[in-house]
Amino acid sequence: MERWDDDAATWVVAEEDGEKRVGSPYCIHEWDINGRFAPFEEPA
Repeated sequence: MERWDDDAATWVVAEEDGEKRVGSPYCIHEWDINGRFAPFEEPA
């Protein structure tokens, strides 16, 4: 499970009681394809 981090301006792994909440290992996101965890284009 991910959550948006306003300070980092990207998605981060959500935590609950100090434990990382892991989502479905079969969920495909852009970062699974291109190797980056920030699925947005970098500013030019």
